[in-house]
Amino acid sequence: MTHSLTVLVAEDDYQIQAMLEEALIEAGFWPQILSSAEEAATVLKSGIYEFCALVTNINLKGAMSEWDLARLIKGARSTSRSST
Repeated sequence: MTHSLTVLVAEDDYQIQAMLEEALIEAGFWPQILSSAEEAATVLKSGIYEFCALVTNINLKGAMSEWDLARLIKGARSTSRSST
C-alpha cells in the first residue's frame, strides 16, 4: 500500500525505533522502520513504497552508511523526477 506520507526510518536501536514509530504515527505519518541501511536500500529499490522523508541514525552499523543510503535515495528521486 502506498501512502503519501510514508517515512523511511533506518534505526538500529529498537527502543528508538519504537519511539520514532509512535511519534510519526501520532503526527499522521506512515513509518516503515528498518534496522540497517542495507535493509532500507532493499526496500527502496523494490519500489513498493514512495517515501516523503528519511529519518536515520547517524551511526548505523553495517557495510552501508547512512550517507550512502541518503545518496541512494537522492539518486532514486532524481531518476524518478526526470522520467516524469
